[in-house]
Amino acid sequence: MLVGCQKEHVEQVVHKNNDTQGAPLLTLSELLSASDIQSSLSELALEKDREGLLVVQSMLLEAAAEVRLDEKELALISGENGIVFLEFQGMRINFNNEFERAFFSFGDIESVYSRYPAFVELKARTQTLVENRDALVDTIRNDLEANGTDTETSLNEARNIWRQLMAEQGLESISI
Repeated sequence: MLVGCQKEHVEQVVHKNNDTQGAPLLTLSELLSASDIQSSLSELALEKDREGLLVVQSMLLEAAAEVRLDEKELALISGENGIVFLEFQGMRINFNNEFERAFFSFGDIESVYSRYPAFVELKARTQTLVENRDALVDTIRNDLEANGTDTETSLNEARNIWRQLMAEQGLESISI
C-alpha cells in the first residue's frame, strides 16, 4: 500500500499542520481544482484505477501539508474514505464534462443522467439549465418563424443564435 493511505502518514501530515503557524493557504476545493488533479481524477475514475487514486491521494496529502490544509478537509482525502471521495470527485468531473458537451451540442442529456445515477442533485440542477436553454431557443425560433424563416430551418438557426449568445457572454462552459 502506498504511503498516502497509511495511518502514520496521515498523522504526520496532521502533526505538520498543527506545528505550522497561520491559517490554511489553500482550501481542499482549491487543491482539487488544479487542472492536473482534475484530469487525473477524471481519468482514474473512468478506469476505476485504485492504484492511480492512491498515487493522487499521496500527492494531495503532501500538498495538504505544504498548504496547511484544514484538518476537517484533510480528513476528506485521508484513508480509505479519501479514496472513495477522490473517485467520487473524478466521477463528478466526468458528469460535468459529459453534461456540458451534451448541453451545448443539444445532444442526449438523458444518457448522461443514466450513466451517473448517483448524481440526483446535479440532475435536478442541470434539468433547470436545460429547461431555460430550451425556452430561450423556442423564443428565438418563434421570432424567426414570425419573421418568415421556414419551420425546418428555424430550430437549427435558433440553436446557432443561442450558441452565439452564450459565446458572446463568455458562457461556453458550465461548472455545476
